[in-house]
Amino acid sequence: MPSAPQPFDRPIRVLAIDDDISTLAILEAICKAERMDIATLADSSESLAKVEAVKPDVILLDVVMPVVDGFQVCESLKGNPKTQLIPVVLLTSLESRGHRIRGLQAGCDDFMTKPVQRLELTARVKSLARLRSLTLTLESTVSGLEHFAHVAAHDLKAPLRGIAQLTSWIDEDLGANAPPRVRDSLELLKGRTERMAKLIDAILEYSRAGFVAQATESLDVGALIREIVENQHLPPECKVELGTPMPTLRTQRIQFFQVLSNLIDNAARHGKNESTKILIRHRALEDSDEFEVADNGLGISEADQKRVFDPFWSQSTSGTGIGLALVKKLVEQHGGTIELKSSPGQGTTFTFTWRRGSSESFPPEPEQA
Repeated sequence: MPSAPQPFDRPIRVLAIDDDISTLAILEAICKAERMDIATLADSSESLAKVEAVKPDVILLDVVMPVVDGFQVCESLKGNPKTQLIPVVLLTSLESRGHRIRGLQAGCDDFMTKPVQRLELTARVKSLARLRSLTLTLESTVSGLEHFAHVAAHDLKAPLRGIAQLTSWIDEDLGANAPPRVRDSLELLKGRTERMAKLIDAILEYSRAGFVAQATESLDVGALIREIVENQHLPPECKVELGTPMPTLRTQRIQFFQVLSNLIDNAARHGKNESTKILIRHRALEDSDEFEVADNGLGISEADQKRVFDPFWSQSTSGTGIGLALVKKLVEQHGGTIELKSSPGQGTTFTFTWRRGSSESFPPEPEQA
């Protein structure tokens, strides 16, 4: 029977974390016999630093350890955007269903019962390494496509500026003498050119999201919301209210600003013309901060809810269809999730989490938007 193809053109890199030196010695002997590279760690409190240094393809992680147990280490790894896609195998002598559920909740990819057997360990590690290889290939492909989108959109801006400038010159030359039909065509051309420019800017923003290094800083969320409201020049009938006190985060300001700004803009554009109300709430969770942006607008049908986060999809002709796709991308890059609840005519509520692995939260203070 032919063997499965090797996942990499190099030895598989394994990191074993266990406070039991004898177990580490066994794991090391097995991996070396199978021509895998292996690094070991007995102090689980140094796990994150060791993972970043070794860059393993698979992590073998003991469950029962002093100071920081395997469940906690796994949660930290899966909550960190840099390490969340590395497969983790929990090594345990605990056979209870509850412990396995706890491991799955922590984000582990597989289990092995101690004492480990060579054939089983080898098969599981190679299988997960192949998965890791495919993941890295997919990431590289996606990155290449996003780079292409960035370059293509950037190159389109120059000829579009030329079209806009030419349209302006024609308009100036004709002046008030332009026939109504020509005047209408020029206005239509201006509108289409402006929309294309907005779409190109949105594509550039989407392709850059998460790839530009940004320093973290202390961020007063209440003050940020007031800044967004002032900058967007919302109509007088649109009211933004804070339903709870807002926290202070330590995070990347621009990316968090983009998330809230797009959600508020989306709520304002799809609100009730006569009395649009946007309500923003915060709730501190165990490992993240949850934010809710609710409006009393037109709502979204069940069929359209499945497409809301798709790039270039929009309910209206005024939007580019990038805003909510960008929100989802940024939230997930920070280890969070986003979901919506909506019914036609009943408004829409977007709820997203911002994981504390990417931002530190301080006690909230009362704020007024």
